[in-house]
Amino acid sequence: MLLPCASAMAIAYRKKKMDSRFWWPILLAFAMASAGARSQSTDALGFLSIDCGIEPGKSYVDHLTNISYVSDADFIDTGVNHNTSAPYRGDVPTPVLDTLRAFPNGTRNCYTIRSRAVVQGSKYLLRAWFRYGNYDGLLNSQSLAFELHLGVNYWVGVNVTMPNLPYRKEEIIAVATAGYLSVCLVNTGMGTPFISGIELRPLKDSLYPAVNKRRSLLLFHRWNLGTAHGNYVRLLLLLLLLLSLSERFYL
Repeated sequence: MLLPCASAMAIAYRKKKMDSRFWWPILLAFAMASAGARSQSTDALGFLSIDCGIEPGKSYVDHLTNISYVSDADFIDTGVNHNTSAPYRGDVPTPVLDTLRAFPNGTRNCYTIRSRAVVQGSKYLLRAWFRYGNYDGLLNSQSLAFELHLGVNYWVGVNVTMPNLPYRKEEIIAVATAGYLSVCLVNTGMGTPFISGIELRPLKDSLYPAVNKRRSLLLFHRWNLGTAHGNYVRLLLLLLLLLSLSERFYL
């Protein structure tokens, strides 16, 4: 009486294994198609991601987030491009932090962000990235500080007290008072200002009702609770979907 039962279990196991083999190519094809769709959809949503310091005309897609990045050359005509030092390159969550644009000349240097996504009166999340990475070979010689402005208004002070820190980012939610946005780096006499990346994300007008043409919101802090390593992660919903499907067919 045990033989038929064992045969039935073996058949069921083989069927489950065949089902799994059948579904994995489908899941892989779905992942590849969704990755391409995600890259296209971020552009369609009005996302603008600028890698400061890469060659003019260059663009790429971040393999981790599938977000498209473009050169900053079309948004500013001052400053000098630099790469971070070799020991610091590649140990960051996004390649935008491997390059930067520094501004050794002038007190005020501004990016003028004109895009079809920038509409006067609309709300935006602006994110600025900073990664020193010992690009000038002066590591630990002195701390440096400068100011970041949104247009003519003070945004935040950037104080790199420990030049070997991984990176820093600043965020602001603001209303575009014109058909463009200006992000300015201001030299305060305490070192050369620099910036690694700028990201623009349009927001629905119904979000953050406290924000208007005269009032902006600054990021105070963000916590990532429950993570195993404490690394900064941009969550990919596609990854979660694949994990849930794999558990469904393998467990």
